[in-house]
Amino acid sequence: MEKQLLTKNDIADMCGVHLNTVHNWITRGELNAYKLGPRTVRVLPEDFAAFMERKQGGTNEESAH
Repeated sequence: MEKQLLTKNDIADMCGVHLNTVHNWITRGELNAYKLGPRTVRVLPEDFAAFMERKQGGTNEESAH
């Protein structure tokens, strides 16, 4: 069975943040992502779930911007 990979847009929509915020999370290494091509980045659902668990332990200062 094939896994449904998440896009940066998917994650931005689910978190209610701007696409740039998701890009920053990936750049800083807070959210694991995989480059599938020159402009194609995807996130595994389990990586997103782990990221959300970590984020729930602290405040999300970026959502206030």
